[in-house]
Amino acid sequence: YRAAENKIIDYQMNQYVLLRELSLAFAIRFTSNWLTSRMNELSANPDDAGADLPEMHASAAGLKGYCCNAAAKGLEELRLTCGGAGYLMASGIAPLVADYKWRATAEGETVVMLLQTARYLMKACEDAQARKPLSGLAQCLEVLGDPAFRPLEHGPRRAASAAEFLSVDYLLQWFRFRTVCQVKLTRDALDSRLAAGESFDQAWSAMTMRAVHTGQSHVLYFMLAKFAAMVETCEDAACKAVMQRVCTLFALSDMVDGKQWTGLLDIEQFQLVEEAVAQVCASLRPEAVTLVDAWDY
Repeated sequence: YRAAENKIIDYQMNQYVLLRELSLAFAIRFTSNWLTSRMNELSANPDDAGADLPEMHASAAGLKGYCCNAAAKGLEELRLTCGGAGYLMASGIAPLVADYKWRATAEGETVVMLLQTARYLMKACEDAQARKPLSGLAQCLEVLGDPAFRPLEHGPRRAASAAEFLSVDYLLQWFRFRTVCQVKLTRDALDSRLAAGESFDQAWSAMTMRAVHTGQSHVLYFMLAKFAAMVETCEDAACKAVMQRVCTLFALSDMVDGKQWTGLLDIEQFQLVEEAVAQVCASLRPEAVTLVDAWDY
């Protein structure tokens, strides 16, 4: 008697890891496509003032840092998920790991690039508090112009079911909420150190870990927003429906595995997120081969 052999992708945890990394790959590509399209618009239209250029510049720095690291770590996760098969060169994954890893640090430490995004966010927060206009996705920080505003008290409405976490618009609200909360908390911590007599360099150096995570939170908000915007341009209804689910998984996977969600999502909401992840993975399972073949690799 021989038991039926299951495919690796049909084990739920393996399925999640494989589809999570696939959603990340699409998020990186679609965000890159949006940036390229926007830069082409600016080049072709000299009258476009490019008000969103500072945010694009700062976000692109963080994108490079985050995406290089995420891709390198993702390849290793994929190799591990495939067990012994992932160790074999014939799998196609093992050589990718060896060929790509050096790229994450080839041009220097990626932390510096995420810190550049964080520095921009601190300046944007300062501008918001001074009631100066902001551009791009940084406009979400304009609410901080009110000294009495408490971001933790103005989060998205609580979800009543996992189905609500399958909405890209609802997920965007959560990612925007995280950016606003973490930028405010980081700026307050920085101001507190400066008020205590520390120089800016001393205070910033002491806050590197928080600043990196805050920069990354905004980068992921930027990626989700641009991923969703690019999916909306899809003219094929069936393809668009699938890509919306891929976009949803990209967001949900960060809520499960990402940084700076503690205190924003309570245990009941987190359970709904996990349930939503299982649902979207199951719905994407029949599309997995097509989604991989779409890369024509």
